[in-house]
Amino acid sequence: MSDTSLDRQSSDVAAAKMIAMAAKDRFDVAATYGLGDLAEAAQHAQWPGDARRRQAG
Repeated sequence: MSDTSLDRQSSDVAAAKMIAMAAKDRFDVAATYGLGDLAEAAQHAQWPGDARRRQAG
């Protein structure tokens, strides 16, 4: 479990969202997953390197 308070976690998530939205062009999206594919998305996030090359190859 995290020792970080729920208020702090919420604040951190809000800050991360603001940073991501402000810098959209700096983030490459390798894939998009629906909520039902959460396990596959988590596995994909663990792959090293460029996911687009893996999917094409």
